[in-house]
Amino acid sequence: MSDFGKMYATVGLFRNAARQLESHEYALTELVKNCYDADATRVDLDLRNAFKPLEDASIMLRDNGHGMSREDIVERWMPIGASKNNEEPLSPTLKRRRQGGKGLGRLGAWKIGECVYLATKKKGHQAIGLSYDITKLTDELPLDEIKPSPFDATQHFSDSETGTILIIKGFNERLTQPGHFCKRIQNELHLLTDPFGDLNDFHITHEPPPGYEKYRDLNIQHVVENALYKGDFTIRQNGIIEGTMENCNQYSTGNGEVKPYVSNVESLTDANGLISDVKVKIRAFNLLKIYTDLCFKVKGLGVFSKDKFGEVSGFRLYKDNIRIQPYGRHHSADWDWLGLNHHYSTVRAGSIFKNDQLIASASYASKKNPNLKQPASRRGLEESTERKVLFDVLKKLTMELRDFAGDIPKEKPKELTEPKLSYPRIDGYIGEEIPIGQFLPSNSGGKWKELSIETFMDLRIKKTSGEITGSFPNEVGEYTVEGNASNKHGSSKFVIMLKVEKRPLPTIVVPVPPVPPRPPIPFPTTDPTRKLTGEIRTIANQLLAIEGKTSDISKLKGIKDAVDSVIKQLEENE
Repeated sequence: MSDFGKMYATVGLFRNAARQLESHEYALTELVKNCYDADATRVDLDLRNAFKPLEDASIMLRDNGHGMSREDIVERWMPIGASKNNEEPLSPTLKRRRQGGKGLGRLGAWKIGECVYLATKKKGHQAIGLSYDITKLTDELPLDEIKPSPFDATQHFSDSETGTILIIKGFNERLTQPGHFCKRIQNELHLLTDPFGDLNDFHITHEPPPGYEKYRDLNIQHVVENALYKGDFTIRQNGIIEGTMENCNQYSTGNGEVKPYVSNVESLTDANGLISDVKVKIRAFNLLKIYTDLCFKVKGLGVFSKDKFGEVSGFRLYKDNIRIQPYGRHHSADWDWLGLNHHYSTVRAGSIFKNDQLIASASYASKKNPNLKQPASRRGLEESTERKVLFDVLKKLTMELRDFAGDIPKEKPKELTEPKLSYPRIDGYIGEEIPIGQFLPSNSGGKWKELSIETFMDLRIKKTSGEITGSFPNEVGEYTVEGNASNKHGSSKFVIMLKVEKRPLPTIVVPVPPVPPRPPIPFPTTDPTRKLTGEIRTIANQLLAIEGKTSDISKLKGIKDAVDSVIKQLEENE
């Protein structure tokens, strides 16, 4: 036997393992997963004291699970890096498939603080209280120097209660930015379980500090129902995908269409079936302003802001009802884990939905998909052929739903908008009746249900046709009358303009007697020159023809030329 002694773990290793967890929020979700494994149906996270100065700061996590006995603490809680869950994969009461398997989830408590209080009570056992304070332990000390100190935990449980309480103190650093922190926790906790799943016996609540109560609830399920396009699919073991796609876009000509979907993806699988019974739910939205009421207005809850939608949008992966991090995590390289955004920007935008247009999930059972494994860090899936197949199929289904959606309208159909009326200006004379049938509106919006104008003289509006009737005012001027048209989609104002003048006096027309026509100029029967009689008569008739008319220069020039010719001939005969 070697005389070098035994290898041993140290307090420093324990500290470093805890601090390897990427964030406080992630650490808390790991602790909540342990509550799920313990058959809890309710988990309460209390953050009201989390942002106080270090000496007063604390976080409390409480569940109503089966709790632990002394034996459970020794065999399940104390070992680090080992877990009984591998031997007992199902929880004892609700038969949930346990998430933990590495014995590292509880380190999330020491990620936040170095003084952890454990209070637990199992049915048929006394409540147990243990505190683990490593604040004064140096890194080089052996791990077995971390020894619990007992305390009385009976005050925390009634006789009939079971469950576990963790209280974390001695923070490693002061928590700041409560708004940002509580928002992250809200999203992490409410998306920890599949929003489309049937897990109805596991509820998580958290109590933020005063002033941040708006981060208590999320109501993501209400928004999911408002999706414009819905795809529900199941990936079978034999490479067959079955499901339906539904068009719920009220602005689309295909609204209400439901299309069965069947596809053989053997090119992405093989005869042995690499993946099996994966449930896929894809809900697609549109961020254009015209879709605010359709997508983000929740009855009784108001508008789910687009900023909030942006925080919960994305495609996520769930194993046995619990989310696999970090897929779909915002502001990280894993946000576009399926390459949807990359395809949108580099191939063709109209062929796929982006992550920020989706709330989508893929959920599988680990028992039916043993090769979709998580590494010890519980971050993502191990690289494998099965993982690649799954990712490829999920991207394909997102493209299929986008193809089914077709052309997505960028403006509301006219019939689904508020009325938009306009009138021509109404001109008339003092006190006279407005002519019937002449002043009707044009409408570039939807059909109105209600129509009204403000009270003005005896001006009236017909609610069926919108025609303006009544009399013009008794004073000259220009008048503006406002009106309102509405239907179930909204209302809009319109303006009626009137111009009133005095009727002009009638014009008296004095008749002008007609001018009698002049007789032709008589010519002697014989021509003194014996040959120019015809030419002179022609010139005379041409002059008579243009008398009293607008002069035609070309005709006058022709007559002048004829006169010059006659004069020349007369001069020659003299």
